[in-house]
Amino acid sequence: MEIQDLQANVKGLKINYKIAGIGQPILILHGWRHSCQHWEQVAHFLSSKFQVILLDLPGFGKSQDPDFGWTISDYRDFVIETIKELDIKGCILLGHSFGGRIAIKVAALNDGMISKLILCDSAGVNLEISAKKRIVIAVSKFFSAIFNNKLTRGFYKFVQGIIYKILRSDDYNLVNSTMKEVFANATKEDLFPIVSDIKIPTLIIWGELDRATPLKNALAINQKINGSKLEIIKGIGHSPQLKVPQQVADLIINFFYGSNNT
Repeated sequence: MEIQDLQANVKGLKINYKIAGIGQPILILHGWRHSCQHWEQVAHFLSSKFQVILLDLPGFGKSQDPDFGWTISDYRDFVIETIKELDIKGCILLGHSFGGRIAIKVAALNDGMISKLILCDSAGVNLEISAKKRIVIAVSKFFSAIFNNKLTRGFYKFVQGIIYKILRSDDYNLVNSTMKEVFANATKEDLFPIVSDIKIPTLIIWGELDRATPLKNALAINQKINGSKLEIIKGIGHSPQLKVPQQVADLIINFFYGSNNT
């Protein structure tokens, strides 16, 4: 597999991405504190059937940080602009974890830009989450509602930071100030109410032992998206693309081409 390292300018930001293979395009959105490199092994196995586009989302990998703390809707708009900028026709959109949040938002628009959707251990559905994450979400919502305005924004960020540090949330503590705000914005938004708006063919891939986004969430998404297919990977946690990349690729190829065409 030959992989091309490329750059583009989208919404005023310098963006890094990789392309491999030929065929119908799959645009892959990685998870939090990940980058496009975490999907290169899957891209290797997919490249015989698809053109795989691996994107470093703003604030991750080699892409430029957003100039403020984006919401998931901001990332949705960015992905739409990326599809236009790169002229991706008939796009299949794959989102893992944080990238799944964005993919849900894009697909729920049903504007014809996305032909099919793949969700891999997607975040954004707050059905079964740990007590720690429940506190994080509650704190984010409370302080956002009370203090998140021009006059008290500094205090809001200060208190929010203390809470996350107490809870030892690495996803928050190990990123810069802009991405801390992105994390806070993302975790307080429950996307489950819009999941049923998705009307395109959808494949759901989930690690059986996922603790970050438990399997119960996958079952609920599967019920909400009419006609969706759920594939559970036994004995694997939150990042199957790293543990069993060929199995992930085979599930995708089988979904689109059938098991006799692998």
